[in-house]
Amino acid sequence: MLRITKLADYATVIMCHLAKQPADAAFSVAQIAKSVSLGEATVSKVLKMLSAASLVDSQRGVRGGYSISGKPSSISLAAVITAIESRPAITECSEGSASCLHDKTCGLKSNWQLISRLVLNTLDRITLADMNTPLCQRSLLSMALAETPVHIKNRNKNDK
Repeated sequence: MLRITKLADYATVIMCHLAKQPADAAFSVAQIAKSVSLGEATVSKVLKMLSAASLVDSQRGVRGGYSISGKPSSISLAAVITAIESRPAITECSEGSASCLHDKTCGLKSNWQLISRLVLNTLDRITLADMNTPLCQRSLLSMALAETPVHIKNRNKNDK
């Protein structure tokens, strides 16, 4: 099953929460943890990783806390996920120029690389602003296929 890690999922929840807040507001770890129903230690760990990736700003002091560093419409899901884990890839061989033990006998590498690019294209095009509204299947398919250099045939039951 294809899955992002729990920390990447939590990062998305935290970022979507911050995206709904006023741009100039800052929130403590405790406030964010309470709002998103996660433990403070987990929220603190995720926020440090998001801060290191420059996706959130942190300020110390009485009026300090964390805030989103940018417009929700300009921060992609890919950026959030990549801040927590490496760039998403479906298989080992779809991680850039990586190879595996079966390169010489397996002819699926280029297909997995294409599928991985489609997933990444979609994650790059979906923003935090998008995530805070209902998404529709047609829009997601358009996002995934937009500007993809490789043509994918629609196959029907008669194709072999």
